[in-house]
Amino acid sequence: MRDWSAPISKFMQKYKNLRLSERWIDLKTADVEEIVKKYRFSKVKNFTKLSGGVVNLNIKIETISQAYVFRIYRYKSRFNIETELNLIDFLRKNDFPTPCYFKDKSGNRIQKLNSRYGVLFKFVGGVKIKEKNISISHVQKIGALLGNLHLITRDFSQGKNRWSGDIKGIKALYRKRKNEIKITNPQLYGKIKRQLDVLLMAKERFNIPKGLVHSDMRIENLIFSEQGEVSALLDFDNFYYGYLLVDITTAIYFCCFEKNKLNKKKMEVLISVYQSHRCLSQREKELIMRFLKFVALKHALYGGLICVEGNQRFGERFALRGINRFKSLSKIE
Repeated sequence: MRDWSAPISKFMQKYKNLRLSERWIDLKTADVEEIVKKYRFSKVKNFTKLSGGVVNLNIKIETISQAYVFRIYRYKSRFNIETELNLIDFLRKNDFPTPCYFKDKSGNRIQKLNSRYGVLFKFVGGVKIKEKNISISHVQKIGALLGNLHLITRDFSQGKNRWSGDIKGIKALYRKRKNEIKITNPQLYGKIKRQLDVLLMAKERFNIPKGLVHSDMRIENLIFSEQGEVSALLDFDNFYYGYLLVDITTAIYFCCFEKNKLNKKKMEVLISVYQSHRCLSQREKELIMRFLKFVALKHALYGGLICVEGNQRFGERFALRGINRFKSLSKIE
């Protein structure tokens, strides 16, 4: 096999001034070069920092034959990443559309960069849909995808030791970090505190089905083909074992609102198609609006934490969207 180390070094020299770092990681071109050398790449053509990720750093690496994404995790431990990769193995064996990852020449699935970990994934090209452009057809595809995910993972046992984004976990997170939001952005904290305090009174236990929860069913994590089919669901790094209803209402939160107003027709379509794979219990149906309001507050809290991490503009927009949708839902009931 041809040795590409010389072309790679030449490429890195050409792009040595590219800024790939985030505030939490100082990534040098030499670091990228070392990553590239560990895999059986053909000639590297280009690499860029992908936009869209809020927590992790994603670098697109293009070679003459294929494109990859090297994801560097900001917070995840090796154990949590291992469980994510095990899930991806399981999903791909069941023909679920999610990108594969690659092992290096030594058979390692995970790389370490100082105190952070990284994984190389296949880059999936296709059509990215903006939230304002979500159609009924897209909602149908999302409902089917989510229903199929919950169906095929009903016996997947891993994930029970991961942090849960259910009510108990979010309440604890709010108690622990609300002062950070107050200090970082007191103006935003004043706008969202009254609604976020509702989390502290939320009931935690419900007799409804549990299972694998993707927990981030945003349209940004879906890749569509030109024909409108789902090519891939991305971003399983926050999956956990919890209430399946959280996943359903998260999909509704991100895919069935228009200008912060719930489109009931889209919600009904998503739920109807979902139930062609897994029927909701009567109790789940009764709790949909309550869980939807919880998801809105959950993402308002996440917005405040994004501000703490340094992205003020995006964090404020994310938080206020959650509060406005919560207020809108409160008027429905």
